[in-house]
Amino acid sequence: MEQIFYACAYDPETMTRYVYDAGEFQENCYSFSEAVSALQYVLRQKPYHIIWGGNYIYDDYFFEEFSNSKEDLLALSVYMSYSKSELDTLRFSKKSNYDKKKKIGHLNNRWKDIVISDENIRKNNSAIYKGYLINHTKKLAINLRKYYKQSVGDSTIIGSKDLFVIDAIPILTETGGGFTSALFAGITGDSTYKHRKKWCGDLLEIVNKIPRGYTVINFRFANIVDRYRYCCTKYGLDRDNYILNRNKKRLVGTKLTVFGGNDTKSYLKFNLLENHIEFVPIKNSSGTRYSGIRKIDW
Repeated sequence: MEQIFYACAYDPETMTRYVYDAGEFQENCYSFSEAVSALQYVLRQKPYHIIWGGNYIYDDYFFEEFSNSKEDLLALSVYMSYSKSELDTLRFSKKSNYDKKKKIGHLNNRWKDIVISDENIRKNNSAIYKGYLINHTKKLAINLRKYYKQSVGDSTIIGSKDLFVIDAIPILTETGGGFTSALFAGITGDSTYKHRKKWCGDLLEIVNKIPRGYTVINFRFANIVDRYRYCCTKYGLDRDNYILNRNKKRLVGTKLTVFGGNDTKSYLKFNLLENHIEFVPIKNSSGTRYSGIRKIDW
Protein backbone atom coordinates (compact mmCIF):
# COMPACT_ATOMS: atom_id res chain seq x y z
CA MET A 1 0.00 0.00 0.00
CA GLU A 2 1.38 3.42 -0.99
CA GLN A 3 1.89 6.03 1.68
CA ILE A 4 -0.75 8.77 1.94
CA PHE A 5 0.42 12.34 2.58
CA TYR A 6 -1.19 15.46 4.04
CA ALA A 7 0.02 18.93 3.05
CA CYS A 8 -0.13 20.96 6.26
CA ALA A 9 0.40 24.61 7.20
CA TYR A 10 0.09 25.48 10.87
CA ASP A 11 0.61 28.27 13.40
CA PRO A 12 1.38 27.01 16.95
CA GLU A 13 0.80 30.45 18.47
CA THR A 14 -2.83 30.65 17.34
CA MET A 15 -3.29 26.85 17.11
CA THR A 16 -4.65 27.21 13.57
CA ARG A 17 -3.98 24.78 10.75
CA TYR A 18 -4.68 24.11 7.10
CA VAL A 19 -4.62 20.45 6.03
CA TYR A 20 -5.00 19.17 2.47
CA ASP A 21 -5.30 15.46 1.74
CA ALA A 22 -2.56 15.15 -0.90
CA GLY A 23 -2.90 11.42 -1.49
CA GLU A 24 0.16 9.54 -2.73
CA PHE A 25 3.31 11.63 -3.01
CA GLN A 26 3.89 10.98 -6.71
CA GLU A 27 0.36 12.17 -7.53
CA ASN A 28 0.39 15.61 -5.91
CA CYS A 29 3.95 16.90 -5.57
CA TYR A 30 3.88 18.87 -8.85
CA SER A 31 3.44 22.52 -9.80
CA PHE A 32 0.01 21.76 -11.30
CA SER A 33 -1.25 19.96 -8.16
CA GLU A 34 -3.95 21.53 -6.01
CA ALA A 35 -2.10 20.62 -2.80
CA VAL A 36 1.00 22.54 -3.94
CA SER A 37 -1.02 25.52 -5.18
CA ALA A 38 -2.94 25.69 -1.90
CA LEU A 39 0.22 25.72 0.23
CA GLN A 40 1.88 28.31 -2.00
CA TYR A 41 -1.26 30.46 -1.64
CA VAL A 42 -1.14 30.14 2.17
CA LEU A 43 2.58 30.96 2.34
CA ARG A 44 2.09 34.13 0.30
CA GLN A 45 -0.30 35.40 3.00
CA LYS A 46 1.96 34.99 6.07
CA PRO A 47 4.59 32.62 7.54
CA TYR A 48 3.45 29.12 8.54
CA HIS A 49 5.18 26.00 9.73
CA ILE A 50 4.93 23.35 7.00
CA ILE A 51 4.88 19.57 7.10
CA TRP A 52 4.08 17.26 4.17
CA GLY A 53 3.17 14.46 6.53
CA GLY A 54 2.91 10.80 5.60
CA ASN A 55 0.86 8.14 7.36
CA TYR A 56 3.69 5.60 7.48
CA ILE A 57 4.86 7.23 10.68
CA TYR A 58 1.87 5.68 12.46
CA ASP A 59 4.12 2.63 12.44
CA ASP A 60 6.40 2.52 15.50
CA TYR A 61 9.52 1.93 13.38
CA PHE A 62 9.12 5.26 11.55
CA PHE A 63 7.54 7.02 14.52
CA GLU A 64 10.74 6.72 16.54
CA GLU A 65 12.47 9.15 14.17
CA PHE A 66 10.53 11.92 15.90
CA SER A 67 11.44 13.18 19.34
CA ASN A 68 9.24 13.88 22.35
CA SER A 69 9.81 17.61 21.89
CA LYS A 70 6.87 19.98 21.89
CA GLU A 71 7.75 21.05 18.32
CA ASP A 72 7.70 17.50 16.93
CA LEU A 73 4.51 16.49 18.71
CA LEU A 74 2.71 19.66 17.60
CA ALA A 75 3.76 19.10 13.99
CA LEU A 76 2.52 15.51 13.98
CA SER A 77 -0.72 16.40 15.77
CA VAL A 78 -1.67 18.72 12.89
CA TYR A 79 -2.71 15.71 10.81
CA MET A 80 -2.50 12.75 13.22
CA SER A 81 -5.09 11.90 15.87
CA TYR A 82 -5.72 9.05 18.27
CA SER A 83 -9.12 8.33 19.78
CA LYS A 84 -9.45 6.71 23.20
CA SER A 85 -10.30 3.36 21.61
CA GLU A 86 -7.26 3.58 19.31
CA LEU A 87 -5.02 4.39 22.26
CA ASP A 88 -6.41 1.43 24.18
CA THR A 89 -5.15 -0.87 21.42
CA LEU A 90 -1.67 0.70 21.73
CA ARG A 91 -1.19 0.11 25.46
CA PHE A 92 1.23 -2.72 24.83
CA SER A 93 3.33 -0.69 22.39
CA LYS A 94 6.70 0.66 23.43
CA LYS A 95 5.92 2.97 26.35
CA SER A 96 7.77 6.00 24.94
CA ASN A 97 5.79 5.73 21.69
CA TYR A 98 2.51 5.20 23.52
CA ASP A 99 3.10 8.33 25.63
CA LYS A 100 3.92 10.39 22.52
CA LYS A 101 0.82 9.18 20.70
CA LYS A 102 -1.34 9.97 23.71
CA LYS A 103 0.01 13.55 23.76
CA ILE A 104 -0.58 13.85 20.01
CA GLY A 105 -4.20 12.77 20.50
CA HIS A 106 -4.74 15.53 23.07
CA LEU A 107 -3.01 18.18 20.95
CA ASN A 108 -4.97 17.27 17.83
CA ASN A 109 -8.23 18.29 19.52
CA ARG A 110 -6.90 21.82 20.11
CA TRP A 111 -6.38 22.83 16.48
CA LYS A 112 -8.76 25.22 14.71
CA ASP A 113 -9.07 24.81 10.95
CA ILE A 114 -8.21 27.49 8.39
CA VAL A 115 -10.74 27.43 5.58
CA ILE A 116 -9.65 28.15 1.99
CA SER A 117 -12.51 28.21 -0.47
CA ASP A 118 -12.50 25.93 -3.49
CA GLU A 119 -12.74 29.08 -5.60
CA ASN A 120 -9.47 30.39 -4.17
CA ILE A 121 -7.78 27.05 -4.82
CA ARG A 122 -9.06 26.99 -8.41
CA LYS A 123 -7.86 30.56 -9.00
CA ASN A 124 -4.42 29.57 -7.78
CA ASN A 125 -4.37 26.08 -9.28
CA SER A 126 -0.98 26.61 -10.85
CA ALA A 127 1.95 27.27 -8.59
CA ILE A 128 3.79 30.57 -9.17
CA TYR A 129 7.58 30.49 -9.46
CA LYS A 130 8.37 34.10 -8.61
CA GLY A 131 9.95 35.47 -5.47
CA TYR A 132 11.67 33.46 -2.77
CA LEU A 133 10.72 30.51 -0.59
CA ILE A 134 12.05 31.59 2.79
CA ASN A 135 12.96 29.37 5.74
CA HIS A 136 12.77 31.63 8.79
CA THR A 137 13.90 28.81 11.11
CA LYS A 138 17.19 28.22 9.29
CA LYS A 139 17.51 31.67 7.67
CA LEU A 140 17.72 30.17 4.17
CA ALA A 141 16.07 31.11 0.88
CA ILE A 142 15.37 29.54 -2.53
CA ASN A 143 14.99 31.64 -5.66
CA LEU A 144 11.80 30.14 -7.09
CA ARG A 145 12.34 31.41 -10.63
CA LYS A 146 15.83 29.85 -10.71
CA TYR A 147 14.52 26.63 -9.18
CA TYR A 148 11.94 26.36 -11.95
CA LYS A 149 14.49 26.97 -14.73
CA GLN A 150 16.88 24.33 -13.36
CA SER A 151 14.23 21.73 -12.57
CA VAL A 152 11.51 22.08 -15.23
CA GLY A 153 10.50 18.96 -17.13
CA ASP A 154 8.19 17.96 -19.97
CA SER A 155 5.79 15.08 -19.43
CA THR A 156 4.74 14.50 -23.02
CA ILE A 157 6.58 14.75 -26.34
CA ILE A 158 9.18 16.86 -28.09
CA GLY A 159 7.84 20.30 -28.91
CA SER A 160 5.01 20.24 -26.36
CA LYS A 161 4.35 22.99 -23.82
CA ASP A 162 3.23 20.67 -21.04
CA LEU A 163 5.89 21.87 -18.61
CA PHE A 164 6.03 21.47 -14.83
CA VAL A 165 8.33 20.93 -11.87
CA ILE A 166 8.30 18.74 -8.80
CA ASP A 167 7.68 21.48 -6.26
CA ALA A 168 10.31 22.25 -3.62
CA ILE A 169 7.87 22.30 -0.68
CA PRO A 170 6.89 18.58 -0.67
CA ILE A 171 10.51 17.50 -1.15
CA LEU A 172 11.84 19.73 1.62
CA THR A 173 9.10 19.17 4.20
CA GLU A 174 8.00 15.54 3.82
CA THR A 175 8.24 13.19 6.79
CA GLY A 176 10.01 10.60 4.65
CA GLY A 177 9.70 7.99 1.95
CA GLY A 178 7.73 10.02 -0.56
CA PHE A 179 10.32 11.46 -2.90
CA THR A 180 11.59 8.07 -4.06
CA SER A 181 8.11 7.16 -5.33
CA ALA A 182 8.12 10.22 -7.61
CA LEU A 183 11.63 9.47 -8.86
CA PHE A 184 11.54 5.77 -9.61
CA ALA A 185 13.24 6.24 -12.99
CA GLY A 186 16.05 8.34 -11.49
CA ILE A 187 17.00 11.98 -11.01
CA THR A 188 19.27 14.48 -12.71
CA GLY A 189 22.83 14.21 -11.52
CA ASP A 190 22.86 17.78 -10.19
CA SER A 191 19.72 17.37 -8.05
CA THR A 192 20.31 18.55 -4.48
CA TYR A 193 18.50 15.58 -2.99
CA LYS A 194 20.56 15.87 0.23
CA HIS A 195 18.19 18.67 1.33
CA ARG A 196 15.13 16.38 1.30
CA LYS A 197 13.13 16.40 4.58
CA LYS A 198 15.49 19.01 6.07
CA TRP A 199 12.79 21.72 6.32
CA CYS A 200 10.07 19.52 7.82
CA GLY A 201 8.19 21.57 10.45
CA ASP A 202 10.17 24.77 9.80
CA LEU A 203 8.61 28.23 9.56
CA LEU A 204 8.31 29.08 5.85
CA GLU A 205 7.03 32.00 3.79
CA ILE A 206 7.02 33.12 0.13
CA VAL A 207 8.18 36.72 -0.30
CA ASN A 208 9.38 39.05 -3.04
CA LYS A 209 12.53 40.19 -1.24
CA ILE A 210 15.07 38.22 0.80
CA PRO A 211 15.38 39.40 4.43
CA ARG A 212 18.76 40.67 5.55
CA GLY A 213 21.07 37.94 6.83
CA TYR A 214 19.47 35.03 4.91
CA THR A 215 21.53 32.68 2.71
CA VAL A 216 20.28 31.66 -0.76
CA ILE A 217 20.78 27.98 -1.54
CA ASN A 218 20.90 26.71 -5.13
CA PHE A 219 18.19 24.07 -4.82
CA ARG A 220 17.20 21.97 -7.86
CA PHE A 221 15.34 18.71 -8.20
CA ALA A 222 14.12 16.92 -11.33
CA ASN A 223 12.89 13.53 -12.48
CA ILE A 224 15.38 12.41 -15.14
CA VAL A 225 12.69 11.26 -17.60
CA ASP A 226 10.81 14.57 -17.64
CA ARG A 227 14.02 16.58 -17.60
CA TYR A 228 15.61 14.79 -20.59
CA ARG A 229 12.49 15.41 -22.66
CA TYR A 230 12.66 19.11 -21.85
CA CYS A 231 16.43 19.43 -22.39
CA CYS A 232 16.32 17.54 -25.68
CA THR A 233 13.97 20.18 -27.08
CA LYS A 234 15.39 23.25 -25.31
CA TYR A 235 19.15 22.67 -25.45
CA GLY A 236 19.56 20.00 -28.11
CA LEU A 237 22.33 17.44 -28.62
CA ASP A 238 26.09 17.56 -28.95
CA ARG A 239 27.83 16.15 -32.04
CA ASP A 240 27.80 12.64 -30.52
CA ASN A 241 24.03 12.76 -29.88
CA TYR A 242 24.24 13.21 -26.11
CA ILE A 243 21.52 15.40 -24.58
CA LEU A 244 22.75 18.78 -23.32
CA ASN A 245 21.72 20.52 -20.09
CA ARG A 246 21.16 24.26 -19.60
CA ASN A 247 24.92 24.81 -19.06
CA LYS A 248 25.56 23.25 -22.51
CA LYS A 249 27.22 20.28 -20.84
CA ARG A 250 25.92 16.75 -21.17
CA LEU A 251 22.84 15.96 -19.11
CA VAL A 252 23.65 13.50 -16.33
CA GLY A 253 21.22 11.10 -14.71
CA THR A 254 21.51 8.87 -11.68
CA LYS A 255 19.45 6.11 -10.12
CA LEU A 256 18.51 6.44 -6.46
CA THR A 257 19.60 3.63 -4.17
CA VAL A 258 17.11 1.81 -1.97
CA PHE A 259 18.28 4.03 0.87
CA GLY A 260 17.56 7.20 -1.10
CA GLY A 261 21.20 7.96 -1.83
CA ASN A 262 23.02 8.66 -5.07
CA ASP A 263 24.10 5.79 -7.32
CA THR A 264 26.67 6.06 -10.12
CA LYS A 265 25.96 8.54 -12.93
CA SER A 266 25.35 8.22 -16.65
CA TYR A 267 25.00 10.48 -19.67
CA LEU A 268 21.91 10.09 -21.83
CA LYS A 269 22.27 9.42 -25.53
CA PHE A 270 19.56 10.15 -28.13
CA ASN A 271 18.94 7.41 -30.71
CA LEU A 272 16.55 7.91 -33.62
CA LEU A 273 15.33 4.51 -34.80
CA GLU A 274 13.05 3.61 -37.68
CA ASN A 275 9.75 4.18 -35.92
CA HIS A 276 10.57 5.63 -32.50
CA ILE A 277 13.12 7.45 -30.34
CA GLU A 278 15.01 5.92 -27.44
CA PHE A 279 17.31 7.35 -24.76
CA VAL A 280 20.19 5.15 -23.68
CA PRO A 281 22.22 5.71 -20.49
CA ILE A 282 25.98 5.54 -21.11
CA LYS A 283 28.67 5.47 -18.43
CA ASN A 284 30.33 8.84 -17.98
CA SER A 285 33.91 9.75 -18.84
CA SER A 286 35.25 8.74 -15.43
CA GLY A 287 34.49 5.13 -16.33
CA THR A 288 31.84 4.43 -13.71
CA ARG A 289 29.52 1.51 -14.35
CA TYR A 290 26.08 1.75 -15.90
CA SER A 291 23.85 3.36 -13.29
CA GLY A 292 20.75 1.26 -13.79
CA ILE A 293 18.60 4.00 -15.34
CA ARG A 294 16.49 2.00 -17.70
CA LYS A 295 16.46 2.60 -21.46
CA ILE A 296 13.20 4.42 -22.23
CA ASP A 297 11.41 4.64 -25.55
CA TRP A 298 9.73 7.89 -26.48
